[in-house]
Amino acid sequence: MIPAVLVALLSALLFAIGSVAQQRSASQVSTDDAAGFGLMLALIRKPLWWAGFLGDAGGYVCQAIALGLG
Repeated sequence: MIPAVLVALLSALLFAIGSVAQQRSASQVSTDDAAGFGLMLALIRKPLWWAGFLGDAGGYVCQAIALGLG
């Protein structure tokens, strides 16, 4: 039971880090780049946005592991 709780807390931490990284990356995009699909194209080019994406993916993996252990 304790490992499931620890992995669930790690999952929450990864989700939080991923959200902060993606929001910080999105806030740095200028309004000129944000027209149409420009926002997504601008974000795809930013390593910080990808770090947030990987944080979210890691959160989902840890959440699945925690549910399996619990």
